[in-house]
Amino acid sequence: MKTGLIGLCWLLFCLGTALAEDVCYDELGCFTTDYPWSDVMRPMANLPQPPEEVGTRFLLHTRNASEFEITYNGTDFGDFSPARRTMIVIHGFSDSSETGWMGDVVHYQLQNEDCNVILVDWQRGATIPYLQATANTQLVGRQLALLAAALVRQGASVADLHLVGHSLGAHIAGYAGNHTSGPQIGRITGLDPAAPYFERTQTVVHLDSTDAAYVDNIHTDGRDTIFLGVGFKHANGHVDYFPNDGKNQPGCGDLDAEIRGIIWDLETLDFLAIGGELGCSHGRSHAIFVDTLRHPDTPMLAYKCRDYAEYLGGACQRMEEGLLGIVGVEGASHNLSGSYYLQTGPDADQLCLHDYEVFLPLDEDQEETTGNLVFVLTGNNNSSAPLTGWSDHTAVPASGELHTTLHVAGAALGPLQAVSVTYHDHHGVHQLPLRVSRLSVRTTINSKLDTSSMELCSDGTPIANQQTAQFTVCEG
Repeated sequence: MKTGLIGLCWLLFCLGTALAEDVCYDELGCFTTDYPWSDVMRPMANLPQPPEEVGTRFLLHTRNASEFEITYNGTDFGDFSPARRTMIVIHGFSDSSETGWMGDVVHYQLQNEDCNVILVDWQRGATIPYLQATANTQLVGRQLALLAAALVRQGASVADLHLVGHSLGAHIAGYAGNHTSGPQIGRITGLDPAAPYFERTQTVVHLDSTDAAYVDNIHTDGRDTIFLGVGFKHANGHVDYFPNDGKNQPGCGDLDAEIRGIIWDLETLDFLAIGGELGCSHGRSHAIFVDTLRHPDTPMLAYKCRDYAEYLGGACQRMEEGLLGIVGVEGASHNLSGSYYLQTGPDADQLCLHDYEVFLPLDEDQEETTGNLVFVLTGNNNSSAPLTGWSDHTAVPASGELHTTLHVAGAALGPLQAVSVTYHDHHGVHQLPLRVSRLSVRTTINSKLDTSSMELCSDGTPIANQQTAQFTVCEG
C-alpha cells in the first residue's frame, strides 16, 4: 500500500514536470509549475491566476485615518508616514481583511504604537479550490514586494517593515521577503504557516528564516494531516513558539469528538460546521498574537526547551536569560533563538497565563522520598485554582531544593499575599513528611522580562501526607 502510494506520487510528479507551464504578468515577472513548484509534496501544481482575478488590495490604517487604499504603482499614499514603523497583515485561505482578528490587530496595534498598519486583502484569490489559492500566494507575495519597494521610495526603511501572515498569508510574507531586493525586510511573523503543499518542500516554496532579518512563528495546529492538522509541525524561523506543543489547543475540543463531528457534518453536508471544527486550533495562532497586543503589559512567556516533554518536566521552565522568551511584537527586542514552549488558557479572549516560578529550599533534616505538591496562590485580587507542581511525582532529595513553575489562568492575582502547599507523599507504606519552612516566588513584571522575587514563610511544622501548610510574606 505504501509503495503504491509513493509510486502514484512520483507518477503525478513526473506528469506535472512533463506538463510544466509558465505564465508572465508584466512587472510581477514569470511563474512556473516546474520544480520546485511541483514535486512529491506538490504533485498537482497550479499557476497563479491573473492579478485582476486575484484582486489584491492594500488598505492603510493610521491613528489619523482609517482604511485608505494604496497601490504599489500609485502616487497617493494617504496618511502613510515613513517616520513610523509599518506592520503589514495578511490573511489566509478562505478569509478576507474584514475578518475580526485583522480588525483587532489594527485596533490594538495602533492603540499601542503610532505606526502604519496595512491590511492585505486577497479574498478573491484565497477561495476554493485550495490548490489554486496556494498558487495565488506567489503572485500576492510579489505584489507585496513591489509595495514594500514603493514604501521605501516614500522614505521608509525596509528594516522597519513587519509582515504578519496567517496560514497561506505566512507564505505570502515569505515570498515578499524573498523578492525584496537590497536589504532584507526587518521581520516576518508567521501565524501557523499552512502545511499542505508547503511543509517538506524546498525552502524557496515556503516561509523560512532566510526571508527576513528576523522570522518568528507561532505554531498551533501541527497535527498530522490525517488527523486534520493544517499548520507547520516543524520549526521554520529564527524563533518558533509551540503553544501547547503546537497541536490541539485548549478550548478547541478533543480530537476524537472533532473527527466524529466532521464525519456527521460530511453526511449532512454542513460545510460551515466542518470549517469551524477544522479551524479552531489553526485560528488560535492569530488569537494568541491579538492577545499579546490586547495585553501589552502582561507578557506571554515561553521557555526554550528541547521539546514539549522537557517543558512539561519543568527543568527548562526558568525565568533566566537564555531560557525565557516572550511571544508577540516585543519578542524581537530580546536575543531569542530556537524553539520555545508555553501553555495557554481555553478562553480565546484571555489566552495568556500568569507564570510563577517557585523555589522550595528543603530543611537539613529532610529525608529522601517522592511526592507531589498542590499549590494555591492568593493575591490582593483573587486566588488561583489548585495547581499541581509536576505532571507526575517528583523526587524529594535529602537536601537541596525543589523547583517548579506554575501557570495561572484568568485575571491577574495582584500582589502575592500567601501560598498554600498541600503535600502528597508517594514513598509507599512508610510515608515521610515534607520539611520546608520557607519558599520564594519569582515573577516577570514587564515585557522587558524584568523579574521580581519575594519570600514567604510558614510556622516550620513538617507537612505530613495530604496536609496543607500556609506560607505568608516573611516578617522582617
